[in-house]
Amino acid sequence: MLSTVPPLAVSLYGLGNGRSRDARWPPHRLREPAERGCQRGDFRRLIRVGGPPRSDNAVIGDPPTKPDLEAAGVEYLYMALNEAISVAQGEEFFIGIPGDPEAEEEVDLVKEYWVSTRRQLAKSASLLQMGTELLLKSRVAEVSPYLLLDSVSSWPKAASKADCNWDDFRTIDARLLPQVINTVGQSRLADEFIATLDRIRKRRNAIVHSASEKAVPTCEEIVHDVLEVAHNLIGTHCWPALHRAQAWAPPFSRVDYHDQITVELLDDFSFLLDSLRPADVRKYLGISKKQRRYLCPSCRLGDLPAEARIKVAVLQPNRASSTTLFCIACGDLHSIRRKQCADCPGNVVDDDGCCLSCAEYLS
Repeated sequence: MLSTVPPLAVSLYGLGNGRSRDARWPPHRLREPAERGCQRGDFRRLIRVGGPPRSDNAVIGDPPTKPDLEAAGVEYLYMALNEAISVAQGEEFFIGIPGDPEAEEEVDLVKEYWVSTRRQLAKSASLLQMGTELLLKSRVAEVSPYLLLDSVSSWPKAASKADCNWDDFRTIDARLLPQVINTVGQSRLADEFIATLDRIRKRRNAIVHSASEKAVPTCEEIVHDVLEVAHNLIGTHCWPALHRAQAWAPPFSRVDYHDQITVELLDDFSFLLDSLRPADVRKYLGISKKQRRYLCPSCRLGDLPAEARIKVAVLQPNRASSTTLFCIACGDLHSIRRKQCADCPGNVVDDDGCCLSCAEYLS
């Protein structure tokens, strides 16, 4: 983990044999550097990523920062997930609808629907890879963005004589990012997750470079991979808060006069709670799938159609005496009362006297 080389102050070091013309930095050259550790003498050459400023003030303009890379990565993951959820929910429209009676052959509309969505799912897979790569780069940029630069031989020739912009430089290949992180990062990625990253990257390449339909993932695979990437590269149970933040981002939130964003959040989280396995709900969303769900005292008050009265709130803690409800759609804790409803077996009531099980008001 570069324990003997001061971080952000790495200079050009050589082995002294003069035989290597490759100016690539160690993760491109070393065997298993993350496992055995690195010493100064192990490095053929390293790009200078810190130290005192040069006397001529030459710079590489606009290097990426960890916050910028992470923000972009999260946005692409959100777009990938939304695309997959939209495709999955679109199937409902065709279920039970008969095909054209005048057609020469019977048509399975559901099957035809899934064939028509393959490009949408291919786009979702590409967005997932883009977001994943940016999040990996944010981990490297946390140490120094200059560690993302490719070998010196690929640098623009003008860079040694004049200032250049970051976009003028090539960056290292995406397949090398996990190795870089495990060599210089603050924490290492698990082997199992590295295998997941490799699968996501190869799947995107097969889709983009060969238009492979076999490589197109299912909605369930996209959803799982988005949550797995966020879990490993951002944090445990991070996705609900990230999802809400993306949904409420301007400018649409400024003109949401009819609570459409609330409807979408209720719909999204209801889909995730219903479609994910119990273990994945616990791992990625931080609540139990087996818990009884209730209407949210806050979300239910919006300008919502009757079909949007979706239950995504759970008792916290999950006890018969609990008087606190957590809504995953709005992220808030709400105080509730315990009173038996006359219209259903429920006994969870909000301050307005509304039963949060059946939406009827207590007399």
